[in-house]
Amino acid sequence: QTGVMQAVDIEDMFNLAHAFSCQPLPSGSNVAIVTNSGTLNISRPSSVTLEKMKEVLPRYASLYNPIDMLGDANADTYHKVLRAVAEDDVFHSILVILTPAANILEDVEKAAADIIELEKECDKPIITCFMGDHSTRKARRM
Repeated sequence: QTGVMQAVDIEDMFNLAHAFSCQPLPSGSNVAIVTNSGTLNISRPSSVTLEKMKEVLPRYASLYNPIDMLGDANADTYHKVLRAVAEDDVFHSILVILTPAANILEDVEKAAADIIELEKECDKPIITCFMGDHSTRKARRM
């Protein structure tokens, strides 16, 4: 109700402080969630963004929020979809959740590098959650 975020421990507090100090403030409350494995329901992309995503995603992917690109999404797919979402004025911030499947393990670091480049060009906060320990360690450090 008051907008206060409570950290569960000291590590969480420092992670939150770091994230908020490195990102712009969102201009509103709409969040886009982009993942290759999702089950949430948030804001809907605009029709222009939907058309851009239809060009790169399989017809059975979920194009609505959360945008579930499915398990076979590679770094190039993340790149194209995240750029479309970043350009969409419907969204004020972006949460990227990457759960690497065996077929994209080599793309995890490329996806992280693309997100870093997008963050430099984008005026929206981008928060990432790379699931997996060993398979995402280098990407998380990036």
